[in-house]
Amino acid sequence: NLPRIFVFILFTIISFFLVSKFEKYFFQKDHAKIFFLTILFILFFLGLIIKNFTKKSLILFFYFFLVLYSVNLLLVVYNYNNRAAKKIERALASQNKAYDKRTLLEFVEYKKKSGKKIYPHVVPREFLEKNQGKNFYLTAMPNTNYVSCNEFGEWKQFRTDDLGFNNEKFIKNFEILLVGDSFAEGSCVNKLSEPSNLFSKNYNLLTYSIGVSGNGPLLSLALIHEMQNKVNFNHIVWLIYDNDFYDLKVEKKHSFLNNYLKNDFLKNNYFEDIDRIKKEQIEYINSKLSSYKKKYSLKENILELKE
Repeated sequence: NLPRIFVFILFTIISFFLVSKFEKYFFQKDHAKIFFLTILFILFFLGLIIKNFTKKSLILFFYFFLVLYSVNLLLVVYNYNNRAAKKIERALASQNKAYDKRTLLEFVEYKKKSGKKIYPHVVPREFLEKNQGKNFYLTAMPNTNYVSCNEFGEWKQFRTDDLGFNNEKFIKNFEILLVGDSFAEGSCVNKLSEPSNLFSKNYNLLTYSIGVSGNGPLLSLALIHEMQNKVNFNHIVWLIYDNDFYDLKVEKKHSFLNNYLKNDFLKNNYFEDIDRIKKEQIEYINSKLSSYKKKYSLKENILELKE
C-alpha cells in the first residue's frame, strides 16, 4: 500500500545518508546529525517490519520533523544575535571602531576599483576535492595578494612569497620549518600573531611556514618532499588538529599524494612549473568569483541543524 511504499522510500534515503555521511559527521563531530539520522533509521525500520506501525511511523516522523525544526529555528534566532561576529561588532562599537560588514566579493571588488589586484584565498584542498586542472596544486599562487577571512572585524589580507606561502619573503636558511593547515598558516589572525612570527619574536627561532589552510597530512607531507632541496633547517614543527584525520581519508583517494608515501619517491619538481600553476589558478578563481559569499545566511542556518 501507499504508506508502506512511502516508508520504504524514506527508509532508503535515511539509510543512504547514514552510511555515506557517518564518517564525515563523526570526524567533524556532528554528533547531532548522527543521532537524528539513527533515530529516523530505527523509526522507519520498525515501520517496515511491523505492519501496524507503518502509519504511526509516518505520523511520528511528521511530529519529529516539526518539533526538530521548530527548536532549530529558535536556536538560529539565538545564534544570530549571539554569534561571534555580533559580539565583536558590539565590542568594536564600544571602542568607536567600525566592523567591516562587506562580503568577501564586495571587498575584492572594492580593492580592484582602488587599483589593487587581490584574490579570494582558494586553497589546494578545494582543487583536490573538485579535481580542477590536469595537475595538482600544493600551494596558493606566488607573489599574490589574498584576502581570506573576517573573524575580528576586518578582512585578513596577506601577500604570498616566491613559492606561494604566507611569509614576508622566501628564505633558504632557518631554524624551524613550520608545517600544517590554517593554524600553521596563521589564518584569520593578525600578522604578529601568526605562529611563524611568534617563534621568531618570542623564542628567537627563525621560522619559515609552509602551512596552508585545509591541508591534511598527505598534502603537508608532499610539501615537505618538494621543499627538501630548496631550504636548510634544523627542526620541523608540524601542527596537527583532529580534523586532519578526516582530511587524510580524503587525500588518500588521490594517487599522486600516495606517491609521497613510497620509500623511493623523492618529489615531483612542483616548484619548477610555478608560473603555469599561477595561470591556471587565476583562471579558476576568476571563473568562480561571483560565487564567493561570506555573509550570514538565515536560510542556510535554518536548514542546517544546530547542535
